[in-house]
Order: sequence, then C-alpha cells, then structure tokens
Amino acid sequence: MKNRYFQHQCHSLAAQLNALRMAFPEGKGAIKRSQLIWVGNIQPTPLSRTYTVEVSYRLGKKPKTRVISPSIRQLAGEREIPHLYSQKEETLCLFLPWANEWSQGLLLSKTIIPWAYTWFFYFEHWLETDEWMGGGVHPTK
Repeated sequence: MKNRYFQHQCHSLAAQLNALRMAFPEGKGAIKRSQLIWVGNIQPTPLSRTYTVEVSYRLGKKPKTRVISPSIRQLAGEREIPHLYSQKEETLCLFLPWANEWSQGLLLSKTIIPWAYTWFFYFEHWLETDEWMGGGVHPTK
C-alpha cells in the first residue's frame, strides 16, 4: 500500500505546457507524439548572456533540459563542465533522479525552468573561477 502523503497528482502534458506558456510567454512549446518540447531563453542575471534551452518531457519519465545555444562546452574551453548528465549533449543536471527531487506532481514552470536559471548562474561563476559554488552531487560518468 502506498503512503497517501507521498502520492502526487500527475499534471498532464497539456497542463504542463499551459503553465509554461503562462509563466514564460516568450518560450515556444508543443506536444508531439506524447512528448512535450519547450524551447526558451534563460538569462540568469541582467549582465549574463542569454542561453537557449530545450526541455523535453514525457509522462512517466524525468524531464531533460539541454542547452541549444551557445555551446557551453565552447564557453568552457572544452573543460569538463560540472553538473551535466551528458557533456556531449549538454544536458543539465538539475535534480537527482534517484532521490525523487522531481515528480510528475510538480510543474516544469515552477521547478525545471527556475532550477535552470540557478544552474546558469553558477555556471557563469564557474567559468570565471573554475569552482562550482552551486553545491549538489556531481553525476558520475
């Protein structure tokens, strides 16, 4: 028997997309083949560069957030970047999948996108100092 206190309402893809559109109207999103794809720009501070990211999400799966542009590998001078699930795909590590930090009961607009803003804030600091100040657990290869 599942503990009723840990059960979360599952937001439909349409509800997720609607929440993204409301919170980030400049972004573009669609649902195709049972997958939500949202593309938007993130600028962590007024003095920061703007990053274009793509969030892809299927019900029953964890969302994936990857950088479309600019190439953060190039910005990093080909150094290994902390807190990426994939260096090659430039997929941001925003939560620990095995620690249940994200669930279908949470809105992407209130978790994944704000977490990406925070990730880029720490990334820009790391670019200058080579020290990741954002804490967390670095994913293993």
